[in-house]
Amino acid sequence: MNVDTLFVADIISEKRGKTADGRKIYTLTDIYPHADLITYPSTFEGFGNAFLEALYFSKPILVNAYSIYIKDIKPMGFSVLEIGGYVNSEVVEKTRKALQDEAFRQKMVERNYALGLKYFSYDVLRRLLRSFILEYPQLFNPPRV
Repeated sequence: MNVDTLFVADIISEKRGKTADGRKIYTLTDIYPHADLITYPSTFEGFGNAFLEALYFSKPILVNAYSIYIKDIKPMGFSVLEIGGYVNSEVVEKTRKALQDEAFRQKMVERNYALGLKYFSYDVLRRLLRSFILEYPQLFNPPRV
């Protein structure tokens, strides 16, 4: 189908380095900028750290509507290419548009980045942690016995 597919799990790690045979080892930060589309076709995923990484790197996202996505992520209004267990012609056309139409793609990723900041930024985390610590100080300063 003339689609370049690279399977490179053996040279991706948390830290840069070299393999035993001398090939470079890359990090996700090295490879995300080169991706045209990030896909999550699996039927089960965790919350979605990889989803957040795709938002951070401003990449269009194709996601299978797995349970945690439906419950916790979809209601936030992200602009994604969504499949419900299978690929149909509508998703193929929308994916083609995301890959070929720069204005359409830019609108998607800008919306997603803004929503990522709104819901998942460090500022949000700091605010939530501060509230939690203030509400439950006994968890952080237990009585000494």
